[in-house]
Amino acid sequence: SAGESASSTRGGRVNARLQSEIRIEAAPNDVRTAIENIFSFFRRRAMEAPGGAGETSVVLEALPSAARLYISSSSFALTDDDRLRVFDPRLGVDSEHGRRLRLDVDLAMANQLVRRNGGDLTALGGESGVTVFAMSFPLASLG
Repeated sequence: SAGESASSTRGGRVNARLQSEIRIEAAPNDVRTAIENIFSFFRRRAMEAPGGAGETSVVLEALPSAARLYISSSSFALTDDDRLRVFDPRLGVDSEHGRRLRLDVDLAMANQLVRRNGGDLTALGGESGVTVFAMSFPLASLG
């Protein structure tokens, strides 16, 4: 349904703005898991970021043939290089935090779930200090 809502979550605040009800062609459990994985990624990164948790926003928009969900966090910003490999599940060196190796499969799994349902998941460049993911799915046919 249309409207705005905000709720407090452990580690920050989530704002959601929905233009209207939108029906998509996708498995509900896959969509829910993909969104939860993005939130999980944001929570982990916020705990590591200076200043802690920021605000997370969710905006849903209807396009002519798809629905697009923007999920953003003001806790940190991905670098251009990070955006290119953020969906890669392989081990990588985290040079910002003492050169430890990390494996983050949440975003790789979210990307696979979205693509399996005919959608697309991208990491967008945001304002300074903001990370934005755009998730899109085809609209359900009427009837």
